[in-house]
Amino acid sequence: MGRGQRLIIKAPIYLATPGFDRSKMRRFAKTCPKDIIVLFQFKANFDSPAAVIALAQFCKAHFAARLAFEFRNKALFFQAVYSEFAKLNLPIVSLPKSFITDKYGLPTKVPQTGRQIAYFRFHGPESSYKGTYRYSRLKTWARNNPKFADDVYILFNNTEYAYEDATYLKKILGAG
Repeated sequence: MGRGQRLIIKAPIYLATPGFDRSKMRRFAKTCPKDIIVLFQFKANFDSPAAVIALAQFCKAHFAARLAFEFRNKALFFQAVYSEFAKLNLPIVSLPKSFITDKYGLPTKVPQTGRQIAYFRFHGPESSYKGTYRYSRLKTWARNNPKFADDVYILFNNTEYAYEDATYLKKILGAG
């Protein structure tokens, strides 16, 4: 991969569960080199802070790759989880206001827990992975979310507008 590029993969959803299979997780960890990022996205019914902390501790011990964690249940957004993730230096993905945050009542800003990495994921402004954020909306987001990490990763997966929105944000941030 070229300079400044990094591969991001999403962990299989069956591994992002409270009773995850440790042998499958070890096997998956061995396949992930240190120069990639592995995103663990938890389903909305994953509501156990103790289970998410246990999974994060296990992942930290077994993965060479960088890790990121995306929650879909508001029960996971509280100080004990933030503190443990900060101790582990593992980032929690920030989700800009979208249908996902509205649907699950999720916060649109979370404390920085991974000291060098910040992740933002744009799912689509109004409906399930659809629509464009438009230049003005992205400009407002950029103004309200200053860079607070060495590496900032922004993922757009709002289908047909993902590249257009990413290009707008890159221009707004002066990166291209």
